[in-house]
Order: sequence, then structure tokens, then C-alpha cells
Amino acid sequence: LNGNHKIHSNWTIPTVMILRHHDMFEAYEFSFFRSGITYRCGKKSRIGTGFAYLDANSYQHNDVPEKASQFWWYAEYSHTLRLNQNTISQRLRQETRWKSPPVRSYVNPRVRYRMQFSKPVSTSFYVKTFNEIFLNLEGDIFNQNRFYVGLGQKIASGTTLDIGYLKNHFTSSQRDVLRVCLSFQTDITKKDKATSQIP
Repeated sequence: LNGNHKIHSNWTIPTVMILRHHDMFEAYEFSFFRSGITYRCGKKSRIGTGFAYLDANSYQHNDVPEKASQFWWYAEYSHTLRLNQNTISQRLRQETRWKSPPVRSYVNPRVRYRMQFSKPVSTSFYVKTFNEIFLNLEGDIFNQNRFYVGLGQKIASGTTLDIGYLKNHFTSSQRDVLRVCLSFQTDITKKDKATSQIP
């Protein structure tokens, strides 16, 4: 669930909520919440900062789930370029993560870079793909990589629904994920209606 709320001509509040399960809701993996503040520093560029919290089950020890949690602080820069009706966007984010047991408590800083491309295929549908690499700033440099391709639909003013395939690579494992994302945008600076854009 991905929300973006305009509170001023240059300021927005992002809200992201994620719920992930293994084997189509058979086993809970994690829930995640992120929010903060974003400033538009040009027609195509934005900077932002905020926090996130993750509650997770770890299945690394004989498939017996153990509770773990993370608290994040992040800072990011994003740039969006529109070519005809196509959209190319880049995002660079730095995260400092405070991670709790099951293994041990520690701080894990990392950076991540995402390039995303979306193209409308009709007045309501579009295709979207992105690749995002995660790099640790301490220890082994490679953290993970995410590749996504899917189809989206504008279902209402300011609201879109994406569904597609996500390939998640780690150092010693990989996952095939069905990703469903509902995105919505609101604009409280306007009294009549919310603005609408394909994310």
C-alpha cells in the first residue's frame, strides 16, 4: 500500500505499508511501515527523509520462526524524467537500520539505487519494470537485488493497482514473489479533488 499526500505546493508525506507472506498466506514473513517528508526541489527532483519500522519472522533456524524487528532512518534523492508518455525515474536512498534479535542487536547502514520505467499501453493500463540494488556500507558489500515487471491499471482518480513478478536475489538465496501494490495520491491543498498521476 503506497500513499503520497500533498500538503503544500512543494511538500508531500509518503506512507508505505507492506505485508509479505510465504506460500500465498501460509506463513507470515514481515509487516512494514514507512513515513516521512518529501520536498520537491525542482520540476523533476525530490529529496526526502523519514523513518520505518519492520516486524518480521526469521526462518533461518530449522524453519522455526523467531521474532525480529528493525527500526530505520532514511534519506533519499529521486529524479523523474518523462519522454513522451513514458516515465523513467531514479532513486538513491541511504538507510541506517537498527536490527534486534533473534541473532544479535546491531546497526546496519546500507545504500540502495533503483531505476524504474513505466509505459502506458492504453488510457487505463500501463506496464512497469524496475531494478533495485542494495549495498552494505559495512561488511560484505552485496545485500540484495530486486527486479520487477508487471502490469498496472488506473482504477480511480489518484489510485492505481499494480500486479507483477518480483525476483529477489540475496547472497546465498533467491525468491520468486507475486507483488500486488495499491497506490493512491491525495492533495489536501485543493478543496475539490485529489490529483492523479501514474506512479
